[in-house]
Amino acid sequence: MEKIVKNHPKEIKLICQNPKCGKKFIVKWAQRNRKYCRQKCQVPWLKGKTGMYSEETLEKKRQASLNWYKTEEGEKHKEKTRQRNLKSDNPWLSKNKTGNEEWEIKRIEAIKKTYQNPEIRQKCDSMSGKTHSNKTIKKMSEKRKLWWKDKDDTYKKEYGKKMSKANFGKVRTEDFKKNQRKKIIQHIKDTNGAVHPIQGKNEKKILDDTEKKIGHKIIRDYVIQELGYFPDGYCEATNTIYEVYEKYHTNVSQKEKDKQRQKEICQLLKCKFKIIWDIN
Repeated sequence: MEKIVKNHPKEIKLICQNPKCGKKFIVKWAQRNRKYCRQKCQVPWLKGKTGMYSEETLEKKRQASLNWYKTEEGEKHKEKTRQRNLKSDNPWLSKNKTGNEEWEIKRIEAIKKTYQNPEIRQKCDSMSGKTHSNKTIKKMSEKRKLWWKDKDDTYKKEYGKKMSKANFGKVRTEDFKKNQRKKIIQHIKDTNGAVHPIQGKNEKKILDDTEKKIGHKIIRDYVIQELGYFPDGYCEATNTIYEVYEKYHTNVSQKEKDKQRQKEICQLLKCKFKIIWDIN
């Protein structure tokens, strides 16, 4: 039991117990047992104690928690929480208000507005501005592969249909497409070491003949890193891109894509663009 000190000072000097801080701070006598100068200096009780529980103990704790939620008390707690969230005006909590279109629109707008502010976004998203370590990414990848192995073919087909429906009708911006192409190229390089795009049936022969005609070398497997494109050939001497177009390039939808691609390449490289048709 602590002794009662009658003639004590009104204030007392203390040193912050956080090893990274160590600042001196003044507090009132009633707060003389304080260890830290501010809330940010407080060290969590679990800091440095990762792995203190065995897998068996953790499994027991998980099962105990799940069993409690199945009890009458647990069911009451879940219903009470759900009702409180439904009554709340907080759009993050009230997402269970189904059937109310106005509320759904209001919720989406509030979320978008919140995420426009980087400071609030960082508070809401614990991973904002952070990246996982290579070790963690590897663990996550292995767990995902194991989870996917257990699924049967029916589930995989249904999953594919859901993804197809979710993306149907969505219009992607050119910047989005460009970033996707660059990411795919980087992923292939990381996994396979090099990228080798598919060649057309007569592409090699046509480009070889063109080389002889112009008297300059045409580089194959040339990558335009900034755009994520692989032209069939590029001649540095004449600054010319060579593309061998097969029959499918005559399709209306493909023609539009080819025009856009040609425009982007010419704007970036300030080069000539030569198309060689191979329809036979």
